[in-house]
Amino acid sequence: MTKSRGRHALKRRTKQTIVDAFVSEGCTAVERSAGAVTYTALKLSDTHINSVANVYGSKRGAATIWVKDETWQLLKDWGAVTATEVDADLRRVTDISGYKRGMDWSIEIHDDVDPVITSTIRASIEVAKKADIARLTRVAEAEEKAAKAKAKADEMAAKRRSAF
Repeated sequence: MTKSRGRHALKRRTKQTIVDAFVSEGCTAVERSAGAVTYTALKLSDTHINSVANVYGSKRGAATIWVKDETWQLLKDWGAVTATEVDADLRRVTDISGYKRGMDWSIEIHDDVDPVITSTIRASIEVAKKADIARLTRVAEAEEKAAKAKAKADEMAAKRRSAF
């Protein structure tokens, strides 16, 4: 096997390992493309609109995981990716918020056993679940407000007199 084939096999295996790990945590994987670039969007479930994270290929590493800013902050708080590791250029973490794909940071993954994979999955799902709880709370509050408005409108309609 040539060196190039081994590298491509590592890249495929790493992307598949990341996707399988997200799926084993209950997420749904959806293949998407942005122009000529294909990637895998990972969601909490089929019914969710927003992605938890996206998995892309990488020119330098084996893969990249694109995450939201809240996920990156959580990873830093946990010490999963340290500033010295990034400063020493051992792992590239790139601001990709300008791409407007709902993600803010790209985290380079070196291989299919990179310890950052599990931390990133855990942080991504935790952030997504918090956002989902907040969304469900807002929906419930809006439904409650609409029900109160309808009850008030019905009450006012019952009080009105007919002109005839």
